[in-house]
Amino acid sequence: MQTGAGESPEGNGAESDALSRFSLDAEGKLKAFAFDAERFTLSDANDESVTVNASGKTAVRKTYDALMRLVKRDVWKIASTAKESVRESTETFYYKTEGAYPASSVTEREGCREERFYDDEGRVISRTDFFVDKDGTQIPDTKMTRLYADGNKILEEEKSRYEYADEKKSQLAAVRVQKKIYDYAAGGEKPDYYFYEDGTLRIKTVYAQDDAYVTTLYFDDGYTVISEYAAGEKIRETIKNGDRVLRTKKYDTKH
Repeated sequence: MQTGAGESPEGNGAESDALSRFSLDAEGKLKAFAFDAERFTLSDANDESVTVNASGKTAVRKTYDALMRLVKRDVWKIASTAKESVRESTETFYYKTEGAYPASSVTEREGCREERFYDDEGRVISRTDFFVDKDGTQIPDTKMTRLYADGNKILEEEKSRYEYADEKKSQLAAVRVQKKIYDYAAGGEKPDYYFYEDGTLRIKTVYAQDDAYVTTLYFDDGYTVISEYAAGEKIRETIKNGDRVLRTKKYDTKH
């Protein structure tokens, strides 16, 4: 094993007093590296590679498979003794055969579990968060799903929130759903936007140009607020109940 030390230059070309140290194995490969309070180690076993990066009171342990894909990420809170140190979270990635991106992942923390699914381009298409009780029972908390278009554009995003009738969350009372739709059919840079709550349209924004658009807010009992914009500035606001206009206000603009 070899150990080296070096001084790192400051931005003005001067040498700092901070020392960096590294260790090599018998084949001359990097095994460990240290700089100030940060520590990095690397090991190989059973066709897996493991890195540990410790800085301050946090240590991150990453495990890679034979194809150098990340399969596990553990985060530890470092205490003064090993017995007092605790693992804060574990994230595990699952792959389809030799795919470059994970098909799914699971993150576990005390009392919580998060499940994600990905498409073939590595984009998150669903995420579900669970409460985990002392018996290990998983209770749904929230769920998110997405649909994408080309270029990583989001077409739809739906979020569900589970509400329970009791503190133990043994009886489901309701599922509240919010949905966002982005419509790129007009061909502009900014898509038309629709926001729904429990299936009811609440917000609609339609673009004539990127800086000229109309936003409509929908309230209960048929009330709507329609705001018109031109050159990025609000020019008119109309309040209606059904088809009846209750008030219209025009705004002074710089253009």
